[in-house]
Amino acid sequence: MAEDHPAVVFTAPESGLTFPFKSQFGMWPSPFSVGEKVEVAYDPANPARARINSFWTIWFVPILITAFGLACLAAGYHTLRRNRRA
Repeated sequence: MAEDHPAVVFTAPESGLTFPFKSQFGMWPSPFSVGEKVEVAYDPANPARARINSFWTIWFVPILITAFGLACLAAGYHTLRRNRRA
């Protein structure tokens, strides 16, 4: 099986230093091809904490947590309504 977490190397324009990193977000099959250029988001004060700047790499975890929280709220609301009727 191929690697599903993209490995990226970028050069910070502020310092000219090159930073490699492996994305913490991976999918199979990967949405990126080997050699494909990707946009990188990073903090110039800490470029080692870079990530690929795409919708899913930035928003997947917040969407997942929100969906889980909404499901818990719905289950709690349903339980409260059912218990009040009894």
